[in-house]
Amino acid sequence: MIVLCLGSFDILHYGHIEFLQRCAVLGDVVVALGTDAYQEGYKHRPFLNYRERSSAVAALGYTVVERDEVSVLGLLDEVEPDYLVWGSDWIGEPILELSGLTVRDLTDRGITLVFVPRDHDMSSSEIVRRVNAEA
Repeated sequence: MIVLCLGSFDILHYGHIEFLQRCAVLGDVVVALGTDAYQEGYKHRPFLNYRERSSAVAALGYTVVERDEVSVLGLLDEVEPDYLVWGSDWIGEPILELSGLTVRDLTDRGITLVFVPRDHDMSSSEIVRRVNAEA
């Protein structure tokens, strides 16, 4: 089984690692990692560049592919996942719409949408907040 998850994984931390481990229970994990340009347009310029983030995720044993646009439809066709996974903190958010997808896109490809539990408060934003508080 192939598991596709999306993210920036900027300032990799134990929450990211836990998420990826939970994804791996479902099958072989492929991480669609936002490029620097994509991340800057989506949220903010990443603290670590794409090569650094990609190397960190790959060092954990996961396959990395580039995400450079909002729509992940092309990635679904490229990766052909069985599962598309998000953290449970995205429940109730318009995640498919934010990723340029519809339920039909998933059902036509036989992809199951899965939310894995997120039971911690760790985030890259929290790390940045702590660093700034110390500065």
